[in-house]
Amino acid sequence: MFARKPLSWLTLILLLATIIGVVYFFVYPQKMASAVPNPPTLLTAQPTVEAGPQPTRLSPNGTTVILENPDAPKMPPLSMPLEVHQFGVTVRLEALDLQEIAHGRVHAQVCFTLPSSSMDWSFGESWLETTMGKWPLIQGELLRYEKDAGGVMWRCDTLTFEAPDKPRIAKPMLQRLVIAALSGPSLAKPDCSAVQKALASEGIQLAPIEEEGVGGCRVVGKPKGMSQEEAERRVASLLMPQQQGPWVFTLKP
Repeated sequence: MFARKPLSWLTLILLLATIIGVVYFFVYPQKMASAVPNPPTLLTAQPTVEAGPQPTRLSPNGTTVILENPDAPKMPPLSMPLEVHQFGVTVRLEALDLQEIAHGRVHAQVCFTLPSSSMDWSFGESWLETTMGKWPLIQGELLRYEKDAGGVMWRCDTLTFEAPDKPRIAKPMLQRLVIAALSGPSLAKPDCSAVQKALASEGIQLAPIEEEGVGGCRVVGKPKGMSQEEAERRVASLLMPQQQGPWVFTLKP
């Protein structure tokens, strides 16, 4: 057995320096790396996408739509719209819906140029002439306002015409559509007594509307055979400015 010699001080110092070097160069960097928190995630702002100019909404006639009623019924347009121009106003027949004709009802989409700068014009007395007589206009619903290339304003409505009596044949033939007048803005203070005198011979009786802040006349009596709608339209024709026609469309079977 050989006796082990004790290490010299110089050897011990060299051995200790070697151990410290290994720790410094290999172990310490790994611990430091694990101690450093992950770098923050950079949040880049997403580009804001803004809607560009929207395409101009055009009517079936190619004019610019200014205001449209989204709830108004739509119907296929005529292959060739019909126009009548007279008395300074153009009226255009765009579509006819005959699905309910067997039940005595026809719908039409009709437009007209506004007679003045007011947008409160509407269809006045109008009717549909058929092989079973005259079917009066009973209801009008705004479809849209539009402006043509010349800057002229139009109003378009869906009009409903109804037979006074149930049709006796399955499909009455349409002959003419007559727009007799256009009604303008209502008068601020209608004179019901003057209107009553004008209607005395027609059997329509009126009474003033007495609610606060509301002016007008209401129909309280009418002759037998006249509907409430017809009586009210007759009164409206005297209460509101009228653009007299007629504008007549001959309808081919």
